[in-house]
Amino acid sequence: MEPLLEKGTSPSLRKRKIPSGAKKISSLKELLEVCPEFAEVITDATKQHRRRPQKKVQKRYYSGKKKHHTIKTQITVNTQGKILLVSKSYPGRVHDYNIFKKENTAKKVPPKSMHYVERGYDGVSRDYPDCHISMPIKRRRSLRILTRI
Repeated sequence: MEPLLEKGTSPSLRKRKIPSGAKKISSLKELLEVCPEFAEVITDATKQHRRRPQKKVQKRYYSGKKKHHTIKTQITVNTQGKILLVSKSYPGRVHDYNIFKKENTAKKVPPKSMHYVERGYDGVSRDYPDCHISMPIKRRRSLRILTRI
């Protein structure tokens, strides 16, 4: 899967040798001049269906959502759709936020850039107060029912 993801990433983000005499980046402003794709990033975990595994490992890969056995991968992209970070694969039972913590995603993205996540990452802004994290706000179900009447 890595060769496919490498084709989708920006050539400026691929591993390359640093030329001698290159200036070190010391501020977010300088980083955004060199790599403007870090201004806003979006992180989400995707599920890939897999065949039902043998009895011993079934529980680990079973995702209660839609009753399938899955493998999860977390992907961070910029607003232009270029892939910036890809996590290793985890069993479907692992929660999105646990993958976020294990992969140190918040530390791999510049701290001043805007980081958009979904509701599955609840608690991320509390655990990483230095990062600018935006999460959608949803009303409680009971309030939605009352507004329809």
